[in-house]
Amino acid sequence: MKLSRTIPRLVLEILCLIALLVQLLLPLLLWSRLPDPMPTHFNTAGEADGWGSRWTVFMFPGFSLLLWLIMSFTTRLNPKFWSMPFSVPYGREIPVYSAVKTLLVTLKLEVVALFAAMELLILFNGARFFNAVCWPVMGLVFVTLAVGLYVAWRRRFR
Repeated sequence: MKLSRTIPRLVLEILCLIALLVQLLLPLLLWSRLPDPMPTHFNTAGEADGWGSRWTVFMFPGFSLLLWLIMSFTTRLNPKFWSMPFSVPYGREIPVYSAVKTLLVTLKLEVVALFAAMELLILFNGARFFNAVCWPVMGLVFVTLAVGLYVAWRRRFR
């Protein structure tokens, strides 16, 4: 089954690629100004409690790229191979699978944005803002997942 391309999904994919590109290029542009060692982990108070070399700054783009590849592969699979938490009635496959594909692309952007936010906070020594930025983005991921699954579930009946 081939799902048609939509403009919202295309915009989400472009934003995701821009976020990935920024994540990959920013450490290279700031390389000479990065401290060695630099903070790599923060406690709940926003204080650095883990340190590593400058090279650890590339773990965020690495994780983002890996997750982007996995999620891109998943969205290109035949939707019948996706594990759905509910049954899809015959004749309702296209609207349901289209909603789920949009959900997957949105989650892909949010995951890349989460890693980009963590990288930016570490690069610009914004540890005190870590909890204020990362927790809301992670909450947004769960809200998106819940809303997306609800929309897909509702499309079974229309």
